[in-house]
Amino acid sequence: MTGSIIVPLDGSRFGEHALPYALCISGKTGLTIHLVHVHITPMPVYSTELAILEGPLDSPMRARKEAYLGKLAGDLRARTKAPVKIALLEGGAVEALVDYAGQANAFMVVMTTHGRGAFGRFWLGSVADRLMRTASTPIFMVHGSREPVDLDREVALEKMLAPLDGSPFAEQILKPAMDLAEVFGSRCELFQVFQDLMALDYYPPFLPPEAFDAMPREQLKLEAAQYLERMAAPFRAQGKQVETKVGEAISPVEGILEEARNGKASWIALASHGRSGLLKLMLGSVADKVIRGATIPVFVYRPRDGK
Repeated sequence: MTGSIIVPLDGSRFGEHALPYALCISGKTGLTIHLVHVHITPMPVYSTELAILEGPLDSPMRARKEAYLGKLAGDLRARTKAPVKIALLEGGAVEALVDYAGQANAFMVVMTTHGRGAFGRFWLGSVADRLMRTASTPIFMVHGSREPVDLDREVALEKMLAPLDGSPFAEQILKPAMDLAEVFGSRCELFQVFQDLMALDYYPPFLPPEAFDAMPREQLKLEAAQYLERMAAPFRAQGKQVETKVGEAISPVEGILEEARNGKASWIALASHGRSGLLKLMLGSVADKVIRGATIPVFVYRPRDGK
């Protein structure tokens, strides 16, 4: 396995809760961890005819941020044999992170889904949201808290849930997700939501009621199960533990989150958007809702050739 692990930080305790996961991945792979912060140069402050240039304000801010990153890097180096680097980036947060991920040959980005820290303008939540729609680098999103991070905490991710919608686009999550599952030692479940349209109070506008009532529901569910088995077969041949399941729910989001709870999943892996047909899972429209609704980490991948 090659590449590096990028951890965007904003100076908050909340953001630092990504670090145990980065340590876990790095410890098992030897990949370099990059702790990064996007620095925003303060605007000049004007008073009558005089201007206080940004230079005098900018230097102390840079020093504090570099010291913060340096301290965290030292804490991580005491706990891993893998290299740990720091970087203070310039420019727009998302653009700077995408560029840096390319330069650092990033294997993935590990970050909390939201938070605001001492560095003010850098909002990890909005950055994560935009990064998910922009970067082709996989992103492992975790939930933080205001409590101090425990860098010695053992990360146990025993089961991965991978929702699929039947599209080749969505299937591209499988290779990176299975690679990460191997790192964590996770067993895997491939899952598809069969949307229970019968439970709705209305019929889809594009489908007349008589056609909907005549739909071969059991046949469609059987075909979904067979599809998941075909997807699982190559990975089982490699010796991986892969289960399959078709679930029913009123909405894809509810189906995924319910299966994550009931199936005791430790993390969810899904493509950031997909193309699907009738009764299939529309991953693109639900990915952000799954991230917000899940209480477990979510691994998101936007394939490069997505449309």
